[in-house]
Amino acid sequence: MKRIYFTITAILAFAFVQAQTADEVIQKHLQATGGADKWPTVKTLIMEAVAVGQNGQEIITKITKVQGKISRREVDFGMGKMKMVVTPESGWFASPRNGGTFETMPQGMLAEQSQELDINPLSDYAAKGSKAELAGKEQVDGKEAFKIKLTSSKGKERNYFIDATTYFLVKETFMSNRERMRGGGNGGNGGNGGGTPSGPTEVTVTFDNFQKTPEGFVFPFTISTAGMGPKLNLEKIEVNPVVDEKSLMEGIKQ
Repeated sequence: MKRIYFTITAILAFAFVQAQTADEVIQKHLQATGGADKWPTVKTLIMEAVAVGQNGQEIITKITKVQGKISRREVDFGMGKMKMVVTPESGWFASPRNGGTFETMPQGMLAEQSQELDINPLSDYAAKGSKAELAGKEQVDGKEAFKIKLTSSKGKERNYFIDATTYFLVKETFMSNRERMRGGGNGGNGGNGGGTPSGPTEVTVTFDNFQKTPEGFVFPFTISTAGMGPKLNLEKIEVNPVVDEKSLMEGIKQ
């Protein structure tokens, strides 16, 4: 009986240490990128980026977020736009092939895109109902990185790889059951694709070219999604700008 008791105690103690270690890594990451106490104050965010397609065409992306309320992504291919809007209750998409008319997202796509509502999922993760686990260390581009598995309150898992020296987020992976949007695209950094579900696929996103905003937050200005289009180069980031939420719903019939 004592042996069983000590075994259970040891397991609980190990789990506690792991949880504490994961939280410590996350706190150091938040501190290194702006401050653990400052990230919760970020309520709105606007990012503008450019990518260069295989034909040399510039692809302009604009992402606007209101924390926990709405996210809107617009991708201008030069000959048309791809648009995606997500709220806690629903989501919509539009592309040149469907005439630019917004359609309701399939539930599978909405479940994945709901992550876009959170400006920083690692900030106050426990208060949001998420659980963090330290899953060891791995090499990312020749450098050691902590692997944090974050499970959201809805059961969605994502792995965050945090550089063991700088504590910047250098890679992210997650499983995707991508329901490709009717209307096309290759699903790259500009948005999700179009068509039928492709089955579970691991998506790998890497981050580089870290720069500090005037407000003191550190963001990666280069974002690459493996096998899904050209890399995004951020040209502008606005932290806590005034955002008209009604304008983000422009074009959507409710």
